[in-house]
Amino acid sequence: MEDITKCNDFHANNKNRPRVNAKALERVNVERIEEICDAVLDFMVVKYLFEKYPDEEPGQ
Repeated sequence: MEDITKCNDFHANNKNRPRVNAKALERVNVERIEEICDAVLDFMVVKYLFEKYPDEEPGQ
């Protein structure tokens, strides 16, 4: 009888785990998307500055 109680307790405590795991993955995906957007924005700014000021040295 104790084993059944332990099993039921385990199931009750972990039945929402897929949602928790999905939220964790969602957070990772959002953070990854932010990193990609930052990289694209950096690229666009550098490309614009390079085209606007082709004769300037880096850091000027």
